[in-house]
Amino acid sequence: MTFGSLFAGIGGFDLGFEQAGMKCKWQCEIDKHANKILEKHWPNVRRYKDVRELKNPEYVDVICGGFPCQDLSLAGNRKGLAGERSGLFFEAVRIIREVKPRWIVIENVPGLFSSNNGQDMRTVLQELVECGYSVAWRVLDSQYFGVPQRRRRIFIVGHTTRQGGFEVLFEANQELSQKVEKRMVQSHTLVAANGQINNRGSTWGGGIVISTLKAEGVNTMSRVEYVEQNGIRTLTPIECERLQGFPDDWTKGISDRQRFKTLGNAVTVNVIKWIGKRIIERNET
Repeated sequence: MTFGSLFAGIGGFDLGFEQAGMKCKWQCEIDKHANKILEKHWPNVRRYKDVRELKNPEYVDVICGGFPCQDLSLAGNRKGLAGERSGLFFEAVRIIREVKPRWIVIENVPGLFSSNNGQDMRTVLQELVECGYSVAWRVLDSQYFGVPQRRRRIFIVGHTTRQGGFEVLFEANQELSQKVEKRMVQSHTLVAANGQINNRGSTWGGGIVISTLKAEGVNTMSRVEYVEQNGIRTLTPIECERLQGFPDDWTKGISDRQRFKTLGNAVTVNVIKWIGKRIIERNET
């Protein structure tokens, strides 16, 4: 299966889907720092910069992307889909109409639920349905997919059949609920960037979960502080990469400030891999 990546960032969707067994055909990302990371890891993939200028790209089986959340986030200005950034969702809809992929996967913050008193979520779903897709949505939390980070995000999966999206996000035996009960995160070890296990011989997989990584803006480093025995310290870029499911040094090559920012904007690779595998399984049946 092939996919095209809108609002690609540093490639969270792209890496997760490739780990699931898909192939990236094209990417679209406007941020110059994120593009540097994409070019490093996908040097031969066609890349577009501005979603507003992307016209009739190559056909793919899946179009994915997390459209900008700045106008939807509870920490933002709450202009919703009327905002300049989050309103780029409608450009994604235009591209979906042009390409007509079999699958679509959209991600955003839970603030979408309350934006414009719930009307923006309704608009998103209605627009996708009018494109010809049956859609299902679910909130997934990264901490139950093998990384010790609380990160709740809305995932919307659409397919050209009636049940496709629902079968990806839900199943009768409630597999995901079982994962929650077993606390997958407790078996995950996140060591410090210097190769030591923290500084005290303990692991971060023993039930300690870090709060959500955030992108605070150009002038502020996005960071999460970790409480250790001897005080509070800022997480390193490598630790933030691990919290998002990326390999070590995935974002190496840009400033630490930009590494924190782009990682705060990224989707968790492990979650995307889980969705991607389930799409492939349903696509083959």
